Amino acid sequence: MNIRKLFVSVVLLLLSVPVGYALFMVAFFASGGIFGDCGVEEVERSKSQDGRFEAMIYMHDCGATTTATWRVALASSDDPEDFEDVFGGDVRGPVRVQWEGPMTLSVKAGAAYRRDDRKIYLREDEWSGVQIQFVNMDLPPRYERP
Repeated sequence: MNIRKLFVSVVLLLLSVPVGYALFMVAFFASGGIFGDCGVEEVERSKSQDGRFEAMIYMHDCGATTTATWRVALASSDDPEDFEDVFGGDVRGPVRVQWEGPMTLSVKAGAAYRRDDRKIYLREDEWSGVQIQFVNMDLPPRYERP
């Protein structure tokens, strides 16, 4: 009888480890785990001269296992809370925006870290009629002859 109890105890112990691990993993990922709760920190907003569009600069950070990225998003006055990203990347900050006209936005940022353009993963040239220009602040300005 003692051998039988010992055998049943060992089998239950061996089964409880993978079942316990599986339950832990389900609870971990259901609660967000390392993939949930990314933080968004708004840095600045800027309206176009005619008030039809608004640009927002923000930082997107998902914690210690990822790199925080700078992002620029645009929204129209028709739907002011529906921002859409037009720029995103792991670039040297700060990122700045400037309206060059009612339909032209200039996004100014440092180069991608490690000189790897793949770190800039989103760069739209146009959004709802707004032309978007990108200026690398790490490059010296062009010399123009008079």
